[in-house]
Amino acid sequence: MGVKNQNNTQRRPFVLMLTLLSLLAIALSLSQQSITAFFNGTQEVHNLLETAYNIQTYDVILTTEAKLYAIDSDSSHQVIYDETLILLEEAFDEVVDFDPNYQSYIDRIDEANILLVDLELQAFDLSSKYHNSEAIRILLSQEYSQYKEMYALVLNELIEDINSTHNARYEQLEDTLNFNLLIIFSVFILIIIFLVIVYIVLERRMRFEQKLTVISHRLLSTDETIDSVFEYTLNEIKDFFKLDYVLILNHRGQGKAESYTSSLNKQDKDFDKNIKEQLKYFPSDVRNVERCSRYSLSKDKRDRLEILQASDVLRLISKVNESLALELVLISKHSHRLYSNLDQLGLQNLMDLLLLFLDQSSYKQNLYHLATYDTLTHILNRRSFLRELDNILYHHKKSQQTCHMIMMDLDLFKNVNDEYGHAVGDEVLRHFTSHAQACIRADDVFGRIGGEEFAIVLPNSTEKIALRVANRIRELIESQALNIDAYSIKYTVSLGVTKVNDNDTASTLMIRSDKALYKAKNNGRNQVQMI
Repeated sequence: MGVKNQNNTQRRPFVLMLTLLSLLAIALSLSQQSITAFFNGTQEVHNLLETAYNIQTYDVILTTEAKLYAIDSDSSHQVIYDETLILLEEAFDEVVDFDPNYQSYIDRIDEANILLVDLELQAFDLSSKYHNSEAIRILLSQEYSQYKEMYALVLNELIEDINSTHNARYEQLEDTLNFNLLIIFSVFILIIIFLVIVYIVLERRMRFEQKLTVISHRLLSTDETIDSVFEYTLNEIKDFFKLDYVLILNHRGQGKAESYTSSLNKQDKDFDKNIKEQLKYFPSDVRNVERCSRYSLSKDKRDRLEILQASDVLRLISKVNESLALELVLISKHSHRLYSNLDQLGLQNLMDLLLLFLDQSSYKQNLYHLATYDTLTHILNRRSFLRELDNILYHHKKSQQTCHMIMMDLDLFKNVNDEYGHAVGDEVLRHFTSHAQACIRADDVFGRIGGEEFAIVLPNSTEKIALRVANRIRELIESQALNIDAYSIKYTVSLGVTKVNDNDTASTLMIRSDKALYKAKNNGRNQVQMI
């Protein structure tokens, strides 16, 4: 489901970009069509206007040729007249073909033209018979002039109407073109805005992924403690999202939970105490993002946010099983935060990585404990004790502080195992360890050397202190019996004390303290001897 959501999230910008590009392509296509229609329509109206002026010109030619023929009876004028008359009829047809509404003008012009042509043909007939004076009289008559004025008046009306149509058509086409150009510009601006937003989102996403990469690298390669790694991770998340509070709850089942918080100032300490109590009122399912915003919660939960003094709470849970789960809580006290699906997915992946780190850290801690501590008594084993002893000897040579070592062995411990069994013998060893630890300082090094033999190194100690510690252990063991089952087992311990010399090694110190121990054994046991 997470992969599917991630794929859907990644596809959304590309789908939006494809949609915007499609809109731009459509707008460009419409604009191209508008520009073409604009020029075509303008050209058509221009041609119509030119035809109207041609009609006017043809009228002048017809009148002129008729008068010239009436004067000189030259048949060429009649040929030109006839050709022009044909052109005039074609011009009338072109006007009607462009717009049938102009038919009324053409009918009126044609009516006047028929009357004019009729008079002009009479003049032609008279002129052909060389009655030129009579032909000229007809063409200069008042009747001919009236028909001519009627013809010119209707023709001028037609030209004015065509001019008006031309201007209206031009404005309409210009408006359509401007509208389409506005659409192109708007889509282009949207694409620019989209690209800027995509750049900002991708840049933020890259910074977030880089941040997650750095955190992941540190989680996988560091030997730091869980507390320091979690504090580092939470502070990085807090700084990136500019949050007021970030919390991780480590749920360990049976109601147990450890919490890790980002750095808090003194004022936020009380907030930290209150939040863990209030968060239980905001349920979050396993591997589910729960958004707790005051804009989308019931009144009860809005009141809880008021108690938290928070505007926004984002909770994510990553769970392995009922005994191991992590919960990440992001809180903004002053403003509503926007977390993209990729942000939430990245945080969820980080939670899974933190779980892995937690699991590996627990495994490493178990390995370290097994390699360092005695499994029975949980104090240092022989190898770890000797390593610590080497460190103490190294610092002793540098600081010249006095150190002592105590070697201890339980008296007649074999008899305890033979009489009560090894299980009881193990309890005796634990009993001795716990009482001996009560007698030493925090800086003293205590370890089990083998079997029933133990050793203590006391850094920065005088002979008096070393003997006092040894005798306190001996007296405490002698006075405290181990009560187990129906048995009350009393036992004693012998102790050998020696001072650390400047030229000592771990081996020479062990040998000398062993000699002091065996001196105590040989002198009757249950005593302290020093060499």
